[in-house]
Amino acid sequence: MAVKRRMYAKDMFFGNSDLDVFSGQMVVIGTLLHGQPSGLVGYFNPPRYRAFRFAAAQNDRLDIWVGCEDGDAVAWVLDTNYRTLAWNDDAHVGTTDSHIVLTIPSTQPVFYLVFREYNCQFSHFRVELNWRGRKVPEVPSRDLLRPDLATI
Repeated sequence: MAVKRRMYAKDMFFGNSDLDVFSGQMVVIGTLLHGQPSGLVGYFNPPRYRAFRFAAAQNDRLDIWVGCEDGDAVAWVLDTNYRTLAWNDDAHVGTTDSHIVLTIPSTQPVFYLVFREYNCQFSHFRVELNWRGRKVPEVPSRDLLRPDLATI
């Protein structure tokens, strides 16, 4: 297997740049509902990226798979302003599929699941977006708010 160059979350820029490198180079091909797998999606460059739109609420836990039958998948989850929330190249040793597990950090209503083939070669993808519940935010204990009650 060929050695890959390091892939950064912003794809063409190093580090955690806030520059939007996605919106001008992607086409939104549909909307995914939680638990709904996509059909087979053909990829060719240009445009550089394909994307599905999806809705989620703050603290939703998502499990996302982007599989590529004849290539190497790279995937990103972007917020409404096209900022990268998470990304993945290879889910684990032995696969070139992408796997992203994340808890939605913001209250924005619309998110994007963006993907491409690693080398921008013609290929085919299947995408699956699964909802894994809602993470309950931690609420401080009353004892921590009132230290005098902690000894009762």
